[in-house]
Parts: sequence; structure tokens; C-alpha cells
Amino acid sequence: MKRHPRAFWVGLVGELERGASAESVARRHGVHPVTLRWWRTVLRREATSGAQRLVPVVVSTEPAHVVSQGGHIDIAIRGLVLRVATGTDIAYAAELVRALEPC
Repeated sequence: MKRHPRAFWVGLVGELERGASAESVARRHGVHPVTLRWWRTVLRREATSGAQRLVPVVVSTEPAHVVSQGGHIDIAIRGLVLRVATGTDIAYAAELVRALEPC
């Protein structure tokens, strides 16, 4: 059995977080759906413990206003749009904004 690096699983879990089913992602990448769900649980647990945070973020160059709708908030920053899920910790959203400052 081939062992995959942590980054591989982080990418697959990212697909799940964007709405893909565990079965379809697992089939595409040749892994077992139960293993994929286990990694999702581990990574979510780490995210809530502060070890590593996984928040879906979409960056777009389209101009936008700060808007809260459809389960997310769009924040316009120098021509970029940062989209975070409604309910995201405000301190974490501020960290994301600071991280985009060099962009």
C-alpha cells in the first residue's frame, strides 16, 4: 500500500470542503473513502485546536464591496476579493487580510 504525504490529504480534504463527495474524490485519487473521511476529521480537529487552520478561501481580481450573503463574506483588498465563510473567527479573517498585504 502506498503512503501519501500529509499535503496530499490536505488537498483532498480541501476538495471535500468545497463540496465534493468523499466517494468521488476517493475514486479519482485511488484512495479509500473511509481513510479520506478520517483525514477530514483529523484536519478539522487540528483546525479547531489552533494547530492548523483550514478555511476555504477564494481570491478573485473582480472588484467587489464588503458583502455578506449566501454563507460567505467578500472583502475587497486592493483589487482582490477575499471570501470567507460567515461565522469565521474575526481574528483569523484579519490574519488572512494581513497575509494578502504583499500581494
